[in-house]
Amino acid sequence: MIATALYAMPTAMIGVVVILACICMTIVMLLLIHRLFPFEIRHAHNDVVGFIIAVVGVIYAVTLAFVAVIVWEESNETQKVMYREAALVGDVVRDSSILPEAVFKPVQDAMLRYLDTVVKVEWPQHKKNARPEAGLPELHKVHAILADFSPTTPGQQAMFGTLLPQLNALFDARHERIFLAMNGVDHVVWGVILLGGVALVSFTCLFGLQSFLLHILMAGILSFSIGLVMVMVVVLDYPLRGADQLNPAPYVLMMEYLKQEYPGTPGMLTQR
Repeated sequence: MIATALYAMPTAMIGVVVILACICMTIVMLLLIHRLFPFEIRHAHNDVVGFIIAVVGVIYAVTLAFVAVIVWEESNETQKVMYREAALVGDVVRDSSILPEAVFKPVQDAMLRYLDTVVKVEWPQHKKNARPEAGLPELHKVHAILADFSPTTPGQQAMFGTLLPQLNALFDARHERIFLAMNGVDHVVWGVILLGGVALVSFTCLFGLQSFLLHILMAGILSFSIGLVMVMVVVLDYPLRGADQLNPAPYVLMMEYLKQEYPGTPGMLTQR
């Protein structure tokens, strides 16, 4: 429920909400600790608190950086998979052109319908974190067409030998795109991030500073920094989900290329 509400917001709004939540929780925690533990007690243990916070801070920083790098790499991998999937569609269309008209024309039409479906139907489904299935029948049609065809010339045999592996690679790229789009950071990892942040901020609040406003400022800056990284993790965790999902430009560009390369194909691309 919370995730659905977050991903319905623009990235800037997600940042404001997450960072404000972190700062507000820090202020509440600081007020509570100030009420429970007088300044004299906290000030007397500043050295011990400083030592512990250094250890906790390093552990938490390494953990948070590790998660941030993972989601960053998965976001980049999602973009690579998108380009690979679109390129494989182009490869199948181009290599099928050597086959007889009765074979390559249905293949090209099905591939164009597949790209059109990915952009118009599956991308809005990705935005809602729903599993897209609409484009799969077009790939099955192409597989059935190629499975029923028997090449007769050496050229057809050579090209046909590359078509099925390319089609299988297209199936794989599609499944990989869906997997990367729907699988994010595990709930256990999120629990570690949140509880680790609470522990780190708690030790910051245990310092005994003479100026309460300065203490709020220091703890707020720390929670602001943690919130920034959390925002990055949230946004990159599901790169195809939400208001600022990745653009389906590779598929659109491939449709435009195929329309120019094969002007006889039916026009399905409309401006969005």
